[in-house]
Amino acid sequence: MTSGPSIVIVNQHTNNFGDDAAGRALIEGLAALNPSKIDVFYIWHANSKTLPKYLAIQANHAPDVTSGISDTRRHLAWQVFRRFARLAPSREVDLLLEKTRSAEAVLVSPAGSNLGIYKDWMYLFVLLILVLDGTRPIFVQNTVGPSNSRLFNALARYVLKRSLVFVREQRSQEYLASKGITSVLGVDTAFLLPEAHNFTTNEEKYVAVVPTQLSNWHRDFQADKRASYLDEIITGIARFSNEQGIPVKILPHLYGRHSEEPFLLRFHSGLTEAGCNSEIASIESLGDYRGVIARSLAVVSMRYHGLVLAGLEKVPCISLAYENKMSEAASYLGLLPLALSVNVASSDGITRALEDAVTNRDHWRKILDGRVPTLRRIASLPLLPIFADVLRESHESEEVPS
Repeated sequence: MTSGPSIVIVNQHTNNFGDDAAGRALIEGLAALNPSKIDVFYIWHANSKTLPKYLAIQANHAPDVTSGISDTRRHLAWQVFRRFARLAPSREVDLLLEKTRSAEAVLVSPAGSNLGIYKDWMYLFVLLILVLDGTRPIFVQNTVGPSNSRLFNALARYVLKRSLVFVREQRSQEYLASKGITSVLGVDTAFLLPEAHNFTTNEEKYVAVVPTQLSNWHRDFQADKRASYLDEIITGIARFSNEQGIPVKILPHLYGRHSEEPFLLRFHSGLTEAGCNSEIASIESLGDYRGVIARSLAVVSMRYHGLVLAGLEKVPCISLAYENKMSEAASYLGLLPLALSVNVASSDGITRALEDAVTNRDHWRKILDGRVPTLRRIASLPLLPIFADVLRESHESEEVPS
């Protein structure tokens, strides 16, 4: 076989270092297939940055119709109807269908509960268009669950039953099984990233903190504008920092249109008022983000990928879970004793967890050293069907000696 497969990735998020990590890991993991082309189609990109071109054969596509700048749900619903009625697609989805029709594999980028509590209609409509066009997508380590809409759930099941589904949570697998949908349980795709050997990995004496304003983007926290749990988090971190003389680096997780800069400034101000020596880290890239984590003594993360990347870099992490996915990741990393639920965590509990993480750092590193290699292998599971197809095609193309 002279060239590898053509691959399309759809519904890739950006403006978020966690989604960037999973997206980069997937693209670089696919490099082992020697693909002839990787086309990446973005969603909720706000006409902002796409992922860098990690491979020469990578092409980025950020259609206006999936930018999220305006509400295009009705337009996308019309495209779904056109596919259902076997009408010619309109120009907004021409390129997407052109690429997916000629691809050997179409992958749904790793993502959170877009097909679940986030009830992301734009995300779902893109998949419906593809499935109605005859594509069988491969979901790459996604979180899947029920939303609060029967119609949304029914349409999501239609897509999922016509897909090959890999999930990153046992709860997702159990939900799908209850709906008669088979799935394969894995872990987060970011574990496919290489270790941070290109960073200065000598530890520095600080704690990295990844906060987020949950009330701005998470359905279950939108009613809690006061977010009193933040007071507990700030108090717990500041107490540890002051008692141990260890400064804090605040790590921005979102950027671009989704930047949380005003919130981060308030979080920093809260730490400063509590006497804590803290600063907001300057982060321009995923490499910067990983570097701050890799060099820290410990991480406190309100974001899922803050936990995952800390584990990948063998740094103990106190996860402040806002969803089940964080609890499951803490469990398979062996960090569950350090995990807390964000909305009930006490300042005392956070201080104690930080003391444990830093005092017993060698213990936690040993646990992570033993687990991360296995997690890397599990993270590659969604690529196996593509490998199998490549090997099959290679075998069939070989000439049989006479």
